[in-house]
Amino acid sequence: GGTGHSKISEAAALSFNQQMKDFQSWVSFLKAHASDADNRKSSDNTESPKHYIDIDSYSDFISKGRIPQTLDSVNQKYGSAFVIDNGILPWATIASFDSLRECMKRRNFDKAKIFAADLGHYVADGHMPLHITVNYNGQLTNQTGLHSRYESTMINSKISQIAYSGTDATEISNVNQYIFDYLYFNNKYCDSLLLADTYA
Repeated sequence: GGTGHSKISEAAALSFNQQMKDFQSWVSFLKAHASDADNRKSSDNTESPKHYIDIDSYSDFISKGRIPQTLDSVNQKYGSAFVIDNGILPWATIASFDSLRECMKRRNFDKAKIFAADLGHYVADGHMPLHITVNYNGQLTNQTGLHSRYESTMINSKISQIAYSGTDATEISNVNQYIFDYLYFNNKYCDSLLLADTYA
């Protein structure tokens, strides 16, 4: 939800290391534009699939715990229609990262900030378990409405209790693998969310 995205984008700056100190001036922009990607959904019909991946729709994930990790390889195996229908979150994240890096190389910092805000949004979505499952709204377990109950209603009411002090950012050597690793890891929390929702 918007409140959560805003909090995450602002708090990310707490992890800026000494080499990143100049980017502290970006924090207010990143916070203000944390939900631009969500806002584009109403005007850009290619935007919605960028926010999720129903990774448990892939037979490879069910049998091996992973899927082909390049867009070309997953399209080749499953077909582009299947891939789009099940969301392209990891590849949207990679595309935003690549665009951000290219803008930085060209020292086009105004455009870089826009891609940085989008990157923060997609990374945050990739850490939300309900963005990584076919049962994204509890609709398959008679818990319809779970998505909003979790990421908006609960987060909005508890946002003041969320404390994050940061830890210095470090370089990621393999961006593709890093993204898929957190997607695989965070999918494991889907069952916990379903149980917690039932309990609540």
